[in-house]
Amino acid sequence: MNNNTLNGIWAVTFSSHILEFSGVLVLENGRALGGDANYIYSGQYKFQNGNIASKVRVKKYNKSLKTILPMEYIADLKGNYTDNEIKLSGVSDKNSDLVINAVCIKQGDLNTK
Repeated sequence: MNNNTLNGIWAVTFSSHILEFSGVLVLENGRALGGDANYIYSGQYKFQNGNIASKVRVKKYNKSLKTILPMEYIADLKGNYTDNEIKLSGVSDKNSDLVINAVCIKQGDLNTK
């Protein structure tokens, strides 16, 4: 398995002990792009032998949202892939005490034609 195995459109739910939010993530050849009603996500991932390591920049664009999270941070997430599901866990570069979890469920393949 390689990065191409994960290519597709994914529903993602991020959670911690203080909040939870869901969005959409596109994975393509080692790139991750997505967002939700308050944040945009962009970054890269490496996939090998079912294990994933990623660094995703999370940037808040909805200024009306009140949150204790920084306006922008890098989430350093690691985890695994099995049966069209990715489970990740990690921390923010701005607050290493805040554990961030992510669960991604594949919704479809990318149409490259």
